[in-house]
Amino acid sequence: MSRQFEPGTFLKDCALNFFSILDCKQHKNIEYINSTTYGWFLTCIRRKYNHEEFIQNYTRRRFQEMSIRNPWITLIHQDMHWQTLVIVNPGQTNCFALLMDSYTDTTSNNFNLINAFTVLLVNAVSRHLNEPQTCNPNILKQCSVPQQPNAFDCGPFSLLNIKHTLKNQHLLFSSTPDELCSSFHSWYDTHEATRYRNYLSWKFTTYMEQHRINTTT
Repeated sequence: MSRQFEPGTFLKDCALNFFSILDCKQHKNIEYINSTTYGWFLTCIRRKYNHEEFIQNYTRRRFQEMSIRNPWITLIHQDMHWQTLVIVNPGQTNCFALLMDSYTDTTSNNFNLINAFTVLLVNAVSRHLNEPQTCNPNILKQCSVPQQPNAFDCGPFSLLNIKHTLKNQHLLFSSTPDELCSSFHSWYDTHEATRYRNYLSWKFTTYMEQHRINTTT
């Protein structure tokens, strides 16, 4: 996995989930949903399986571990591009979701799909916990975030979106969705994001050495 940190390479699911889980574990009041969840949701749609049933079954297995009082974070992977999804106040009347996309030309292609995925996920977990289903059918909001200068750095940008969301977690509860959507742009800049790949490579290598795991594969 260490090879994918080289400049010009696309970060894959294993790397993105690895760093997301490490970051989210440092914050007790955050629920991380593996990026493969959206991937399976897409697979069900493309193969004409029952995608609603898939979400129901997935959340039934996980709902005891998840809290509808904490924000949920997940990564969206579609058409070789990464986006960050944050769901705030799930299961409550003021629930909303934020989509952070560092390459907005792609947003129009999957915005409606991500919105549908978010609505299904929130309603399914609320149903399992016997909470009222109050999810707004237009739950998703597009955030203004720094834009990547190339076609391959969406991974580091998405991880930075998670990092700064965790760092500014208090704002999720004290700001309106519109205020949040406009504030993300100032949390970091493009130069920080393009340098972040080097930090990820160092962090990954250090972690593996500390745990004596072979990094040659």
